[in-house]
Amino acid sequence: RKRFGSFAKFRKLLGQDIKDYTKGPARSNIVRALSERAIEDENLAYEKLRSIYGEMHVHREKEYAFRNRVDFYIYFRDGFFAIDTFYPKHARALPNIFNIKEKKYINFPGVIYLVVMNKDIEKEVITKFLGRRKKETPSHIKLVLFSDLDEILKGYAPIQ
Repeated sequence: RKRFGSFAKFRKLLGQDIKDYTKGPARSNIVRALSERAIEDENLAYEKLRSIYGEMHVHREKEYAFRNRVDFYIYFRDGFFAIDTFYPKHARALPNIFNIKEKKYINFPGVIYLVVMNKDIEKEVITKFLGRRKKETPSHIKLVLFSDLDEILKGYAPIQ
């Protein structure tokens, strides 16, 4: 990239049809696809949470501090917890996304689960990543797979 000045110039040299993925129809298509998947993932998580805790106890896009929101804020018998869903495209993207979310939720007043929705990312990837971190992960921030959520939710009894 540095040798050619930019990715767009390099793609032009290679004769590719799309020269710049950062603007125009190419970027619009990328954003649309990401938004659609995010909505599908959130709906999947919402249906799971609603079936356990009931619609009244699962709040979507709940604000918890000035301009800070969580995807889901769930009331259970002994309090509340939160969930933020995200879809890293591949395992290499996980550390960067986690670090951004860690900063965002560092002062969250309860337990928050950062739920990886990508089925191609395995538990070993998360375990290895968390084990290699130089910085200790705050105890209230939990990085988990969507496939592990059922087991985790068993620890949070619904309000009757």
